Amino acid sequence: MSKEYGGYYSIQLTNYGYCENDTRDIFNILRYIFWNLISDNSYKDMLATIYLKDGQNDFEVTYDLHYLPRKRLSLLKNEQNETKCIDFSYCRKYLSIKPSYNLTASDVEKFKVTVLEEITSLCRENANVKVTYRTDRRMLHNNHVPLDDEYKTCQILSTAVTDIVRQSLDSEFKEKCFALLKTENPGQLRDSLMTQLLPLIHENYIFSIKQEE
Repeated sequence: MSKEYGGYYSIQLTNYGYCENDTRDIFNILRYIFWNLISDNSYKDMLATIYLKDGQNDFEVTYDLHYLPRKRLSLLKNEQNETKCIDFSYCRKYLSIKPSYNLTASDVEKFKVTVLEEITSLCRENANVKVTYRTDRRMLHNNHVPLDDEYKTCQILSTAVTDIVRQSLDSEFKEKCFALLKTENPGQLRDSLMTQLLPLIHENYIFSIKQEE
């Protein structure tokens, strides 16, 4: 979020699947966006704070994006932790970017154009990444489609069925479920259910499954 004459920009990214080169892609976006905005020494050493919440944790992880004297960007966790990289591979909830300084009037348009270019490029290479970019109440970019809601519904249903099988004390029932979907454990069962349900709900979801000979 970046303050602009009493308004706010908000950029939120969510990864609905595996994202190749995830950390590099996200860091490149930050580099291109903020590099063009470093026009003089009036900006602080810390350029932005990045908020990350994944699907496995209930807490929010924060990072600080610094501009070092040798003209390079550095991303550091701002709490004591050995990990210093953004892991966007399984970011099922969100990643938000908040600049640490107010944009100057001359940089506002540059910021909008640069952000949209980078977001479009990221989504072109990684279809699983969904982005919502707003300025106040006006939507500037959104590649989230109703199909994503159907994916989430199937995910909830598959997880619920998998939990029932996992928690069952009837070993014969478990074996029949695994045999029915040709799986060996609950983890595979959930994935198999997803591949069966999604094509039934929406024809745009097609899974390529290699069959063992």
